[in-house]
Amino acid sequence: MPLKRYLLKISLLSSQPTIWRRVVVPANITLDRLHDVLQITMGWEDSHLHEFIFKKQRFTDTFNDLDHGDNVEEESLHRLDTLLKRKGSSLHYVYDFGDSWEHVIELENSAYPDDDESGFLHCLGGEGGCPPEDCGGIPGYFRLREVLNDPEHEEHEDTLEWLGIPEEFHALAPEFLLHFDENLINSELFQYAKWSRDRTLPWFE
Repeated sequence: MPLKRYLLKISLLSSQPTIWRRVVVPANITLDRLHDVLQITMGWEDSHLHEFIFKKQRFTDTFNDLDHGDNVEEESLHRLDTLLKRKGSSLHYVYDFGDSWEHVIELENSAYPDDDESGFLHCLGGEGGCPPEDCGGIPGYFRLREVLNDPEHEEHEDTLEWLGIPEEFHALAPEFLLHFDENLINSELFQYAKWSRDRTLPWFE
C-alpha cells in the first residue's frame, strides 16, 4: 500500500524576511517525531521545551512532569493526520518558552506523491538561516542582524565571538545568519529516519 505523505510549509512567525521550510512527511507521523523533524529542518538544537497548539488543544512531551491543565495531551500519542486533514489547515509549534519562537505548520498537499527515491522525510526548499539559540527571540534576532551589519557597532566584535564565527569569516557574518543548506538538512533527515530510537507508537500503522 503506498505511503500517504503530506507536504508541509513551516514558517517562523514575525521573521522578516520570513524564514520557512517546505518538507514532506508521512501523513500519520506522530507529533513527537514531527518535533524532531522541525528541529532538523529549521536548524534548532533541541535544548528547550516546546509545544504544539491546535485550536484550543496543546500537545507536549513533558505532560507527566508539569501541571499543564486539562487541555494538554502527550504528543507521542497523537498523529498528524488526526489533526490536519485538508489543504490549508494548520497548527502552531512553539519552541523555547523564553525566546518564544512560534512557527505555523500549514498543510499544502494532503496527497503528495509517494517517491521511494527521496525517502519518507524530505526537505524540498526553504529560505533563511535558523536564528541562534538564546538570542532573545525575534527582537533579539533583529538586533543581532543589525549589529552584524555594522562593523563599527560597539557590540560587533563581542557578537562575532558569541556566535563562534572564525575570524577569517567575520566579513561574511551577515550572510551566515541567512544561510540555508537543503542538502545538509536532507542528509540529517535521512540519518534520523534510519537511526531514530523507538517511540511510544511505531512509525507506521
